[in-house]
Amino acid sequence: MRVQEMFYLVKHALDTWVDPIFVEHKNVRGDVTAYSCRNAHKLVALLEPLRPFPEINKQIELIYSTHNTFYKGEPGALTNADRNKISQAAQEIKSSLLVMQSMCAALDVEVESDGFDVKLPPDITLAELAELTKDLNIVFTQCPLLQSDGGQIKLRGVDVGSSWLTFTVIGSAVANLITSTIAAIVGRVHALRAQSLKLKEYEEVVKQVEMKTEILQQVVESNKKIIKGLTAQAAAELAQDKNVTNPEDIERIRMTLDVLMEWSQKGMEIYAAIDSPEEIKTAFPSLEMQALPKFFTKELESHTEEEEE
Repeated sequence: MRVQEMFYLVKHALDTWVDPIFVEHKNVRGDVTAYSCRNAHKLVALLEPLRPFPEINKQIELIYSTHNTFYKGEPGALTNADRNKISQAAQEIKSSLLVMQSMCAALDVEVESDGFDVKLPPDITLAELAELTKDLNIVFTQCPLLQSDGGQIKLRGVDVGSSWLTFTVIGSAVANLITSTIAAIVGRVHALRAQSLKLKEYEEVVKQVEMKTEILQQVVESNKKIIKGLTAQAAAELAQDKNVTNPEDIERIRMTLDVLMEWSQKGMEIYAAIDSPEEIKTAFPSLEMQALPKFFTKELESHTEEEEE
């Protein structure tokens, strides 16, 4: 889990925190015979998003164990021991959240209104990481679509214990525009990669039917020309959308698509920052859509092993 994602889960939980409220049930003599949790539905809604945290999840399971329908927000009769167990577990959870909030503050995790995250390819080497950051810097500083007098893309940091680079866009007047443009570029890269994967599948079919080597080579070269043409077309359309007419600028846009396409095929993913407005989040292809298909991942691993040999 990304640190920033943890920050928002913790913050939301503390902002909406509710202590369990119990109602006494008495017999005709006025003696308390059982209890029920009046706000069980609210408590369950609060607890469920916190399950990814192992220590907190233990306390959640402890609460749910008091009655087999508690997780549905419909607990039956609770004993006094059950009531005490739920109250203590709830306080343990709240204490854990406060500690995690302090940790996030120490790591200087805070709200960024505009930005995006880059997920690194799996098993990336130090040399590849250096190459990736160099390529991203070229894209962010030289792509005509991302240049603005009042805006700048800056690296905010690397999430601790994860494989994400976090970027923020400086310049409130144009930040939303730049982030939206990045989403548009990523959308084009995703579409190109999807087409490339289809062509790759066709190449695999040709290999399996054991056609002549020269025929396979013709297919590979043809596919390269198709992708090159589609990339040039995508660059021209992006340029037209942003009123870019200079041929050199359009060529830089094409090179941007080429670079991001190459890294996307290695497993890099780009997604909106967690706190981005909903219209920005929906503009980016989802993480599920950006993930490499299993067959292509295996092919990539096979190709890498061949290169090492």
